[in-house]
Amino acid sequence: MENILFIKKAPLFGSFDCGEYNGYVAVPPTNKYWGKTDDDLYGICVHGGVTYSEPVATKSPVDNILFKDLAQERALVLDGAIFLDGVQDVPNDYWIIGFDTAHCDDTAERWTKEAVIEETRRLNVELSK
Repeated sequence: MENILFIKKAPLFGSFDCGEYNGYVAVPPTNKYWGKTDDDLYGICVHGGVTYSEPVATKSPVDNILFKDLAQERALVLDGAIFLDGVQDVPNDYWIIGFDTAHCDDTAERWTKEAVIEETRRLNVELSK
């Protein structure tokens, strides 16, 4: 099981300037960072620190025996994701760890798609140690 890297277009914050994209790495249950909160990941070296740490899928509050296979809600951060390295999806048992580009002095010129991809790859190296 390997880590899965993806980026996603950053949300717009009105007139607040920020980067174009945010970066994410999904780790399998065998990864030592699986299930850790962003507070637990404080020492991970990535732009602005880890600001996202959530499961890929959670149980739906509707627990219907007839639809047991459908009773999972997938992380919204996967909607519109741009996967790197040819991967097209993330298994439900993975955990997503990410960073954003909405910090002081972050701009679309500084945090382009290419820059966020590079930083996402750096995050992956950190999470693979």
